[in-house]
Amino acid sequence: MKSSASNQAAWSRELIVVMLLTIIARLPWLIMVPMAEAPDEVTHAWVAKFCGEQMRLPTLSDVKAAGPTAVYGSIPPFGYLPHILALKACPGLPPLMALRLGSLLMSVLAVIAAYFIGRWLFLPNRLLALALPALLVFHPQFVLVGAYTNNDITASAVASLVLLLLLRTCEAGLKTSVSMAIGTLLAWILLSKYSGLCLVPVALIFLAGVAWIHQASLASLVFNLVALVIPSFIFAGAWFYRNLIEFDGDITGTRTLHYIWTSTYHRRFDSYCSPLAIALQSRWWRMNFFSFWGWFGYMTRSLPRLFYYGYLAFVILAFSGGFRRLRNLANDRLNGLDLSQRSRFVRPMGWLLFITLSIANLLTSLAASSSGIAGPQGRYLFISEIPLMALILGGLANLPPKLAKPALWALLGFNLATYVYSSGYLYSLYCLSKP
Repeated sequence: MKSSASNQAAWSRELIVVMLLTIIARLPWLIMVPMAEAPDEVTHAWVAKFCGEQMRLPTLSDVKAAGPTAVYGSIPPFGYLPHILALKACPGLPPLMALRLGSLLMSVLAVIAAYFIGRWLFLPNRLLALALPALLVFHPQFVLVGAYTNNDITASAVASLVLLLLLRTCEAGLKTSVSMAIGTLLAWILLSKYSGLCLVPVALIFLAGVAWIHQASLASLVFNLVALVIPSFIFAGAWFYRNLIEFDGDITGTRTLHYIWTSTYHRRFDSYCSPLAIALQSRWWRMNFFSFWGWFGYMTRSLPRLFYYGYLAFVILAFSGGFRRLRNLANDRLNGLDLSQRSRFVRPMGWLLFITLSIANLLTSLAASSSGIAGPQGRYLFISEIPLMALILGGLANLPPKLAKPALWALLGFNLATYVYSSGYLYSLYCLSKP
């Protein structure tokens, strides 16, 4: 009994430290990065301020009257709920700083989810369990997105909560109330960032897998799938119907966004290009990879290439570790696969969830690039931030024993060093350069 209480106290201390480090890592960036160097913050902030001050959603006439700063006024604004709450809760702060606190709050939420997901995946290995939130704390691009007003960080944080609930469901079995909570969070993601759509089919398929593991009846599975879909349908459907009426048939709001952007800057979106052609472009992969780890400003402030190649080396090592794990599993096939012992599949199902979501997120980004709607941006992959980091850690952990632990420590040290360098680099740009 005493041991259990002491463990709980240790976990609480660890979580508090992780939360404090998250805040400490982002506060300097929150203060020093100017709005002009934070991607699209002026347009994100317009929507958040309008909703917070007017206490209503922007209409077509509001968007047209505000011009290019309201370019995001026609797309779902619910990714700014934390920013609106922060604006209301901190009336004495400059509006920009208050709005940025909303992103900071979402960063902390994502890292808290990573802490509990790390425990679910990796315990009793405490190094691995703590490594997952530690990577998020100091991941340079994730730090930047958590330090200025945007909807990417909200979508990432809410996706982290969905993943945590899905893993708990995988362990405990289907539960209607949990399925409804997941559906509500999925609606929030979809109304925060359209890239979050990739999580919806993954969650539905995952629940079917959970039903198989726990031998749930078909009726129970259908009931839980309906419980997940209904909140998403109601909340998201209400928004899209409102957009259909308010924005003259522009149900997603993107047509209005495109029109404002192209007419203001006298430019056009790139025409459609096949996904295969995009996938064969090394530039697309390079830009996604570099900007996932740390490419600041409007893709104008890159780190020295050494840092990107360092991360690439760890990813390659992780792939080799994952391949080694799969090979070992294949060698054990002679032991037979007893499908009656379904509880053995709980942990593998969690890893399958992470792999599937990461691939789905990448395909969503590829589809957006091929349609000309958006270029390669690493932050679009933050829906699967935790899965991607967990897969890297899991791959490194499956390297030969003499290499695994040093590789894990090296990744944590390298990630921290990149954050420290990035902080000094941005400080030299935004603070030391001031007269």
